Formats: sequence, C-alpha cells, structure tokens
Amino acid sequence: MRHWIFQGNPNCSDVDTYISTQDYIWWLVNQSYFRDQMSQEAKVFICRSRGKSADYKTYGIIAEATLSNTPSLQSDDANALWKDSKYKPTDLELRVPISITSKCVRII
Repeated sequence: MRHWIFQGNPNCSDVDTYISTQDYIWWLVNQSYFRDQMSQEAKVFICRSRGKSADYKTYGIIAEATLSNTPSLQSDDANALWKDSKYKPTDLELRVPISITSKCVRII
C-alpha cells in the first residue's frame, strides 16, 4: 500500500483553517496520472509548504489521515479559503476524500 504526501501552500489557500476545522476533506489531485494508484485506506500526510511570505515560518506535516475512497470529480468544499483567484480550482475537479486522524496544526 502506498503512502501519500499532499502539500498545501499558505499563499494559495488557508490550509491551516481547512485542516483545523474539518475532519473529512476533499483534497485536489493535480497529478491525475496518480489517480489509479490512490486506494482506499492509504495513509496520507498533509504538509504545509513554507510559501513565499516571511509570515509563514513554520512548515511541515500538519495532519495525518487516510484516503476514504478513490479520486473522483467533486466540487470544492473549501471555496471561501482560496486566497488568490488564479489558484482557485474550477467547479468540478479531481479530488480524493480524506479522513483526518491526527492534527498538528500550529496557527501562526
């Protein structure tokens, strides 16, 4: 079974709020060629990238989770958390459902 690392960029979206307020999320899968390799119950680590701003000095793993199912076309469940419209996904995008099992979000 594969393990996955998904990265959230704080310059693009409020990844801290997304993770700290949810137990079940739909993570955008930008690399669709991995679609068939993502299987239910696979372990996931969600990582906050440093971003370009000096405001984001803490980066690294912010949550541990498992895939709840395989990727499918889904609507965005965190539309209001996108900070820049150029990064905001369209209505239906390939997303994978994730159940968060452990959070280690440190809001700065």
